[in-house]
Amino acid sequence: LVELARGCLAGQNGIAVESVDPAQGLLLAGVEVGFRASFSSQTLRSRLRFEAGEGRFQLVETDLALAQGDEGGVAYVPLLQSGGIWEKGLEALVQVENRLVDCLYR
Repeated sequence: LVELARGCLAGQNGIAVESVDPAQGLLLAGVEVGFRASFSSQTLRSRLRFEAGEGRFQLVETDLALAQGDEGGVAYVPLLQSGGIWEKGLEALVQVENRLVDCLYR
């Protein structure tokens, strides 16, 4: 299942698989996804942990951070749990997860 998840993520833009351990049922990936909120384009970064066991899997998103700045220098700050940016950012991450789950069930 972990190798299948690796293949599913390999085809997605903004996903970088960082480590894979099929024996432990673990895959770690960096996610960078763009979305629109507050009348502008935003970029959200997170870490995706895929854990697989016998007959199950779990997705865990951590380290949610929003890009701030411009081409001269971008810094990532924690995504705050308020307002439209929070909701739109989560929707963008859920779309990434949905594509992974859809691929796993094909």
